[in-house]
Amino acid sequence: MVDLLKKVSKLIGFAVLSVSLLAGFSGVNVPTVEAENEVTRTAEPQNELQISDFFNNSNHLSARDTSNQSVVITDRGTINAIAEAQSLADPDSIKEIQFDSVPFNSESFSSDINPLAVSSTYHIESVKDLGTGWIFTSNYTSHIFDGPANVSQTFSKEDSHAITGELGLKFPKVVELKFSVTLGEKRTESTTYSFTVPSNQTIELRIYTNYRKKSCEIWQLVGGLDYNEGTDYIHTGAGLYFQQIKR
Repeated sequence: MVDLLKKVSKLIGFAVLSVSLLAGFSGVNVPTVEAENEVTRTAEPQNELQISDFFNNSNHLSARDTSNQSVVITDRGTINAIAEAQSLADPDSIKEIQFDSVPFNSESFSSDINPLAVSSTYHIESVKDLGTGWIFTSNYTSHIFDGPANVSQTFSKEDSHAITGELGLKFPKVVELKFSVTLGEKRTESTTYSFTVPSNQTIELRIYTNYRKKSCEIWQLVGGLDYNEGTDYIHTGAGLYFQQIKR
């Protein structure tokens, strides 16, 4: 019973963490939590895939890198690995996979220059920027196009922010100036995208949010000593990924 009370007390303490975050990024469209300002809360692992690996690490796949914002993958082993990671149906029918990265025009920063007090008991340390190129494989919009066709249209994706990590907590208010994000805000991103579908070919177009991921450590001050309570992650949208699955 004493241990249970300690755990409940710890959760209540974490829930009062107050962090000022940057508005204007899209996040992942994961199931929303019914809480104040609609903060989305998930738990690791979250079926993450770092797409930037395909752009930057040519040692691990045979791919054609075009202008560092597009990569075409034809290697059968890599196609099968992506199909497994994304749960794509009938991977043997996939002839080619293409990723195109479209960055957002800018990343908005909060005008609030005065950080809110986190609390007298809990504080956040060791914030690390893990870079962009992260997607959640189960959160996307999808369109099917049969050839022959020349496609040029505006595509949109609505997203909200996500926190993932070890703590499993719901934050009822915006969290932490160091991350510069506003949790719970939803945003629709739209951009025009063009491509050609050859005869006798079908292309499934999937649109993902390209995340910037940051990690942080939560510490609790008890009796003048700091105790590490775990790691959390903040995901904020940095752009969109257009994935063509060609069959």
